[in-house]
Amino acid sequence: MKRKKHFLAIAAIASIMALSTSAQNTPKSDTPFILKKVLPQAKKADTKFKEVKTFPLLNQMMIAQPKPSLLREPTDGNKLYAPKFGNSPLSVLPNLEMWANILSNNFVGVCWFNPTQNISFNPLAGYEKGYFNAGSGLAEDAEQLHGVYLDTTYSGWGIILVVHFAWDTRTWEMIGEPEVIRDYRVVATETANDPQTGEVFGQFYNADLTRREFGVIDYQTMTRTTIGQSAHQYVAMGITSDGEAYGVATDGNFYHINRTTGKETLKVQQVYK
Repeated sequence: MKRKKHFLAIAAIASIMALSTSAQNTPKSDTPFILKKVLPQAKKADTKFKEVKTFPLLNQMMIAQPKPSLLREPTDGNKLYAPKFGNSPLSVLPNLEMWANILSNNFVGVCWFNPTQNISFNPLAGYEKGYFNAGSGLAEDAEQLHGVYLDTTYSGWGIILVVHFAWDTRTWEMIGEPEVIRDYRVVATETANDPQTGEVFGQFYNADLTRREFGVIDYQTMTRTTIGQSAHQYVAMGITSDGEAYGVATDGNFYHINRTTGKETLKVQQVYK
């Protein structure tokens, strides 16, 4: 930071000197000044950046959205697709309070809603510098909500930013400051809390983002275990009251996931298309 300030100060002094000189000696020519000297390690004007990494598995998480997300106009619950098992629609408790990290035209942050026909999102905590797109989970008896923000803006140049931040669910104030994590193994496609033990089980990437695997993460220490490699990519995951893990994969099928071995067992085909 000091070096940057010194550089800015030198640049400012040079500008003042240049202005002073031009004021005393008005040039007779209208030819604009052109800086021809190339600074050390500077790139030529026609040099193009070369993409050094593509992260094919990671890019599957970044779904292109040619149309605005339904959550950007969360006013009509009829537009939200209801998954079905066969011909029977899924049913949930209408008074159940659910939390969601949403992106809308006028709000980015955590909201609560009831799973009813007409969904209404109610803001809890606003935060526009990141959102939980790489996993989240509860800690301290649900008094803390932790999550990971994955910034792939510059992934073409091999730069991926992983940021951890958390909320106090009693006050909805941020706990401390967001923390940059230098470990890709905490990046998840989906996570789920065990309602009995509080353990956070999920599907994560390995250290070099070349495969996906199941594991258990501790968001307070930002460490995780590895259970086994996964065969599918999951878009939804949950754990029942008796500790069984289930998930919906990108193939539209519903699977049981063994939390000890990582074995995936097909239960229902095409719960969504």
